[in-house]
Amino acid sequence: VPVWDNGQGRAEFLAEKQLFPCLKDLTLGLVQSNVNRELLVRATGPVNSTQTRVNNSPAIPVARAPGGTLSVVAEIEDCEVFVDGSLVGNIPAKVRIKEGLHTIEVTKAGFKTYKKEVEITDGSQILLRPVLERNDPLVSEFSDALDLHSALDQRGKVAEFQRKHRIGLITLLFTDMVGSTKLKQELGDREAVTLIQRHHSVVRENLSRFPTAEEISTAGDSFFLAFAKPSDAVKFSLLTQSKLRELARGSSRPLLDRIGIHVGEVFIEETSGPGKSKDLYGIQVDTSARVMSLGEGDQILMTRFAYDNAKQVLKGQQIEGIGPLSWVNHGPYCLKGVDEPLDICEVGEVGRARLKQPADSEKVQRHGSSEIEEVADPHVVISTRTVYSRPGQRPA
Repeated sequence: VPVWDNGQGRAEFLAEKQLFPCLKDLTLGLVQSNVNRELLVRATGPVNSTQTRVNNSPAIPVARAPGGTLSVVAEIEDCEVFVDGSLVGNIPAKVRIKEGLHTIEVTKAGFKTYKKEVEITDGSQILLRPVLERNDPLVSEFSDALDLHSALDQRGKVAEFQRKHRIGLITLLFTDMVGSTKLKQELGDREAVTLIQRHHSVVRENLSRFPTAEEISTAGDSFFLAFAKPSDAVKFSLLTQSKLRELARGSSRPLLDRIGIHVGEVFIEETSGPGKSKDLYGIQVDTSARVMSLGEGDQILMTRFAYDNAKQVLKGQQIEGIGPLSWVNHGPYCLKGVDEPLDICEVGEVGRARLKQPADSEKVQRHGSSEIEEVADPHVVISTRTVYSRPGQRPA
């Protein structure tokens, strides 16, 4: 006895007139629990089994409800199949549905839902082979050029690519020893290299105090470092400058660093070479280097986002070995390759740091001017007033 959902919240069944006396004890609950199935009933007596036929009791031919058969198969396992919003089973699925237009959906976690409208006519047999696309954008890119199944075969390679390549918001820091070339000329390579190695020891010792920081690269007397937080980058810079000043007291050849800090999104490439874990690429790396190039020895410069973030986090904190801080906004500068002017800011210890407005360079030019006002209480931000002028016009 074919049983189906009539779409109006009720289950119905179809039977020849001579069957009605046999079905008089068939309950609505039994009908509803067997939607889209066929009940096998005996010729006489009430129905007491939905799947078995009593021996020697031949089934009575009955009319079928008008409809067809839908089969759904796919190479991806454990997909769920829905007909008009109702779950009918997992792939491979075969279900009989009534005549009419039906919405077929195939779903699986991590994949985009496959959806198709299917017209069922009486006696039709329809086979669907849905192709599911991964939600992962890298696999979607593969799918544009390759068959989805081929892309899935490359899943291991895709996962490896994702592990090695990603985009991240990083605090970037460049250091550069001022006057190192002159140092080599005056002292000779051997003695100069000894001093540079001492400088490198100071940098790496301070860097080790920040678990989330990392040395990206070093070239000669310069370092490229990455930090998770702008406040950590500023603390590292203050500690490094303080230690280098301390070493300079007993030496006729002081080692002074200029430091530039910038926050931006960069392309991160994981590497497997010995002693190196990643490389960073992008315009933000160049911006950080240009901020550093504006500074002089014993000067810490940074862009506005890093400045505002670190200033707020460090407000009221006492950094061991560091005196009261001055925070200065030197105003906007135009950097080559950057569309909009960037505020160049500075932090340093009161009475020790330069706190000097950077001069123009070949790749960075001042867009306005600023005034440094009176120093407030220890570790309280110095207020600044910036006067803007048009490019080429001298500020009043």
